[in-house]
Amino acid sequence: MVGDPAKELAGLSGYEGRLDLALHGILQTIVRLPWLGAPAAGIFVARPGERCLELVAQVNFVPYIAGTCARVPYGRCLCGRVAESGELLHTSCVDERHETRYDGMKPHGHYVVPIKDGEELLGVMVLYVEHGHAYDEAEAEALRSFADVIALLIQSSRLHRDKALADLILAHSTHGVVITDAAQRIEWVNPAFERTTGYTLEEARGRRPGELLRSGRQGRAFYEAMWREIREKGCWQGELWNRRKNGEIYPEWLNVVALRNERGEVERYAGIYVDLTEIRAAEARIRELAYYDRITGLPNLESLRERLERLGGEALMLLVDIAHFREINGALGRTAGDALLREVGRRLRGAFPEAELARVGAAEFSLVWPMGEREGPEARARLCAEKAHAALRRPFAVGGGAVQLEARIGAAWGEAGEPDALLDRAGLALQAARAGPAEPVRLFSERLAREAALRRHVESSLVRALRGGELRLVYQPKVDAQGRLRGAEALLRWESPEHGPIRPDFIVAVAESSSLIHELGGWVLEEVLAQVLRWRREGLDALARGVALNVSPAQLLSPGLAGEFVGACALRGVAPADLELEVIESGVTGGTETVLANLQELARAGFRIAIDDFGTGHSSLARLHSFPIDTLKIDRSFVRGLDEGGTAEAIVRMIVGLGRALGATLVAEGVETAAHAERLAALGCGLFQGYHFGRPMEADEIAAYARGRASA
Repeated sequence: MVGDPAKELAGLSGYEGRLDLALHGILQTIVRLPWLGAPAAGIFVARPGERCLELVAQVNFVPYIAGTCARVPYGRCLCGRVAESGELLHTSCVDERHETRYDGMKPHGHYVVPIKDGEELLGVMVLYVEHGHAYDEAEAEALRSFADVIALLIQSSRLHRDKALADLILAHSTHGVVITDAAQRIEWVNPAFERTTGYTLEEARGRRPGELLRSGRQGRAFYEAMWREIREKGCWQGELWNRRKNGEIYPEWLNVVALRNERGEVERYAGIYVDLTEIRAAEARIRELAYYDRITGLPNLESLRERLERLGGEALMLLVDIAHFREINGALGRTAGDALLREVGRRLRGAFPEAELARVGAAEFSLVWPMGEREGPEARARLCAEKAHAALRRPFAVGGGAVQLEARIGAAWGEAGEPDALLDRAGLALQAARAGPAEPVRLFSERLAREAALRRHVESSLVRALRGGELRLVYQPKVDAQGRLRGAEALLRWESPEHGPIRPDFIVAVAESSSLIHELGGWVLEEVLAQVLRWRREGLDALARGVALNVSPAQLLSPGLAGEFVGACALRGVAPADLELEVIESGVTGGTETVLANLQELARAGFRIAIDDFGTGHSSLARLHSFPIDTLKIDRSFVRGLDEGGTAEAIVRMIVGLGRALGATLVAEGVETAAHAERLAALGCGLFQGYHFGRPMEADEIAAYARGRASA
């Protein structure tokens, strides 16, 4: 019946090419996942006979990688190792296992995911992530789901390789096969046809496929064009919709070949088709994974961006964050935490049925509305934000108990067609709401935008400032009740060429968030040590033996910090006892065992330890007692409160009593008047620091100040 099927049915040889295109399309979807952060990925197909992987699809590979990694032996580099182990691999930064390197390669990490059918390795998917990106089980699970879908496509494609073409017309083919006579009447169908359509050979014989299966989705013109191509070219292939015996409509990829005799006359037609139902379901699953949140079923961030672009016009956006959700999730367990997130989504949907609702972060939701031309955005934003806050304030029933959530909400408005700009504005407002618990709802303002611009400037310029001499230290004197100089506190200053003076607390906060705090802290220590040596040579012992410098809590989280400080002092020839290390109260009492170990080691080496801003951190006395403390610094807010008497004075008395119990020196900050100094001295405070005794000074100015105090 078929003389040379490999030749006559050559239309199917393009399936591998279509698989490559399909895999490339899947990768383009996957790399848009927001948490990947690096839009590059590749898919390798396993060649077990050759024990190697073959690169069949990639997105944004540099030419060197695309060429070098075209074929990767099992065991070589990260992808080859996953091919051997069959286990997902994550690395936050490529190391010696990443054997493929080239000049200019930037630091990055990888998820490498095996593509398997049961225990059989079908291939490997590699995805780039940003340098330092931490492993996340939810991310890994999503990537495994993608790998399952890709495995289905690869397995389906295997059935259409050149090797299997001859089997397509045999009875055991997994593809539907139908043979008709020259008049298109069915003569034979295979079992796959019977399974797909529901018609037996006896029911189909003698009938035309169009009469039996046509769904009505494609009109007369479609079929006329199809048969015209068959007459002219001898074959046709394409996608069409047919109808099963039970009435269900399904998609298939059909190849029709005209089988001719030696005289060139058509004797029969062979139709070979693939039921695309599972592939379409897989594509739908991929879209669901890429555009919808797995836990809540809500659209995700990528989907929200597309919806905003389609929405157009002015829009109002709320970003709603559930405060401390990580701790809640850890206490309740993931199952209860997921149920809580779903309930948050239901409450927000119930409160705002007309809004576009999405889950855009671990515990973040967004709500978007189009803005009317005459609406006041600020009034509506505040009204909606307060309504959302109220909806989430009611206790949640979880696991037989009740959970009270704290929501932080940022609101902004702008062009929906610029989704990233709108998200940035709402994100700034949310960041402000997180920073100020007393204001759980914040609206976007230009002031927030300016602060964000300043933060970006500091982030991008801090390294330049550190290494280019833009930073400097000034020193504020500390004196006793008799007016004698007892030391000075080193304070950071930065006069930015672009933004002018930058607040020290702002510099430190940015340094902590950008991992520059250790370099900044090291610079401060070296500057102080050099200055101590200069004052020692000038005979200014009151300064040389009493300098205090601030140490960030983030520095104390580094296990080797104490050793670095001791080593720096030894190298310079400065005794640790000449320095006092100031740490804010919340950074000490809220820290980890590493913080405690560092402070204890620093104290044993001879450094004096001071607790700064004392009284503002709500310390546990039991926790505080375990730390080595030489000095308590009374926060300036309590000193200012002495003018009013009452509570502030009572707090100062309590701190003085606690300091005496701990054997600590008491230093009052922010002493601006003689009355402050007298009252503090009467309450038992021994040292004072503030504008009444001296503003922060340059090193030579405080040296002159010290000489003047000594002569007096």
